[in-house]
Amino acid sequence: MQSYEDVDLYNLKGDHYDVGLQQGRETKELTQVFLDVVKRDEEFHILKPWWVPTSFFIWFLKQKGSKNVRKDINKFYPKQGIRMKGISDGAEVDLKLVELACFFESYMSLNIRYTLGCTSFGVKSFRNDLGELVIFKNFDYIKDSLPLQIVRRCILDDGYSTLDTSLVPLPGCHAGINEYGLVVCYNYAFGLDDPCYNIPISILCQEMLENCKTTEEAVDFIKNSKRAGGALLLIGDKEEDLRSIELTSNHMSVHDDDGRGYIVNTNHYLTREMTPWDIPYNAVYSKNTPGSVQGEKVHDSSEKRYNRVRFLLDMKKEYSITELKNILRDHNEEKTGNRLTICSHGDYYSTISSLIFYPRRRTMEILYGKPCQGGDYQKLVL
Repeated sequence: MQSYEDVDLYNLKGDHYDVGLQQGRETKELTQVFLDVVKRDEEFHILKPWWVPTSFFIWFLKQKGSKNVRKDINKFYPKQGIRMKGISDGAEVDLKLVELACFFESYMSLNIRYTLGCTSFGVKSFRNDLGELVIFKNFDYIKDSLPLQIVRRCILDDGYSTLDTSLVPLPGCHAGINEYGLVVCYNYAFGLDDPCYNIPISILCQEMLENCKTTEEAVDFIKNSKRAGGALLLIGDKEEDLRSIELTSNHMSVHDDDGRGYIVNTNHYLTREMTPWDIPYNAVYSKNTPGSVQGEKVHDSSEKRYNRVRFLLDMKKEYSITELKNILRDHNEEKTGNRLTICSHGDYYSTISSLIFYPRRRTMEILYGKPCQGGDYQKLVL
């Protein structure tokens, strides 16, 4: 492991089992933190009947998660199943705990109590002063998950090498770049259809980076994928093929920048094919919702963040990299952020890291915490 101020880079090498084993060993203590985060989570306590002991409910969810996840991952993406086994062996925990983490990822997308955030946007070369495609992401998640974040450089014997970011103890990633300069950034979305398979989107992102060289190959891969849950995937490559893939468990749509020179993703669907599968436009949060948003519009944060990024990117024709980074820090002209701003300061979820990808350079910059707090992005090269 290499340390860059507050960012630890885990250098993992070998086949999928070796990479998982090393991850498990080096994040063994964080795996216990994961269980503590689950037990404190508001969503967990809403889900758990008040009369059921916490330890029994965790056991029950492990059985359910294992049943739902193991068979499908091993059948359709067996290398990630092997990686999961390596993680559990390295961390010296039951494999069912790793499967529980995968189950929770899909569950939070399929059971709509609180629409988690994330803001991603890509800006093409003719719209920035670097003269190359740059892709940005604020990762918004449950605030207590901040210590679970890891950055991995995976040099694989049986797949393309990747530089990606994830949460312990997941095998998959929510954002990353591979040795060919292919980038993916995954935001939650909340499709209304029921899944036929039990495979979280982060597994697909990992498989994509390990097996695809270009955006076109990535789109073809997703078209044939088995998955559970909704997502907005921002994908770009070193040739500046930038696209957004909108997903539910059974449906998808793809769109490009339509000549604007940028694409923005938050957490609601934009295409005509996918909006019928989204949460209704006028839906509001019920009383069974974490945080203090009962009665507020479900899509409010996603729409406001999307419109704000569009507004900022439409102000002029070309931007400096400093100006684009400042969008990640934006509080919509307020002194402090809130759950509706690009740099999110929500009560339940918040921006816990900020990422920038340079496909041509195979480089990632990452900052833990909120970008408005003035920290420096750490540069990492694959």
